[in-house]
Amino acid sequence: MSVSAIEIAIKLYRRLWSPLFAIAVLGLIGASELPFLSDEERSVLRWVSLPLIIFLVVFRLIEAAVQAKVQLKWEATFKAGRHQKSKTINKKREFPAALYLISVLVAALGLSLIFLVPAGYQSHLLQSRASNWPYTMGEVIRAEVVYDEGFDIDDRKVQPQIVTQYFVNDRKYITREIHFNQSSSWRFSDSYAHAMTKKYALGTRVRVYYKPDEPYVAVLDTSVDWFTYFIILFGAVLFLLGAYWFWLSLRDTYLIIAQLVSNLRNKHKTENDH
Repeated sequence: MSVSAIEIAIKLYRRLWSPLFAIAVLGLIGASELPFLSDEERSVLRWVSLPLIIFLVVFRLIEAAVQAKVQLKWEATFKAGRHQKSKTINKKREFPAALYLISVLVAALGLSLIFLVPAGYQSHLLQSRASNWPYTMGEVIRAEVVYDEGFDIDDRKVQPQIVTQYFVNDRKYITREIHFNQSSSWRFSDSYAHAMTKKYALGTRVRVYYKPDEPYVAVLDTSVDWFTYFIILFGAVLFLLGAYWFWLSLRDTYLIIAQLVSNLRNKHKTENDH
């Protein structure tokens, strides 16, 4: 492949990065929110959008690292006394206020996804702790599919409602939780709800994992959903991206200060020579 072809490919990639990233994010959201998609279409859309998002973010990080390395190399040669007349290096630097703001917002968004979104680290932590809780056998006393019509019949959401009765130290308790963050199980497709009501059918004997010091806190399923891992991974990528941009901002600020100090020294030296 010729150099010109590579340059064209790079320019095309840079032009398409933003729309491709937006399409991938919208596709991932649509896989959960669009009511007219079948389960198979949701699965395909999800597994196309997710790898595309990861690829675009990782590729952008690699590109930023390469650009930073090239820039540092040029600046090192400048300090060594080469290319002192280079317009690229001698151009006036501007304070990276916008990059500071963007980096902080992106890093904050990443941390928010990890720690503040209920389906993120909170869910992982609660589910992991529940897997180490003691369990007792309980009985499903209600298993039905409930609907939330919303403002439009096309926006109808579906959720399984499983009520389980269990005993701890001869005291009766009832839990309506299959897993923590039960509110996240509202879906447009009813296949998940029917699958849960089939798995936890009326009269089924099931394991109930309860908190030792608070037996009324209990769940039936202690596994961690794949979406939780995605939220944590995506949040971590955003945080690292924001942290890297913040580091670039700090480096540019240092170079601005160094340039100002150098200019003042040169000015002072020139005045002394005269």
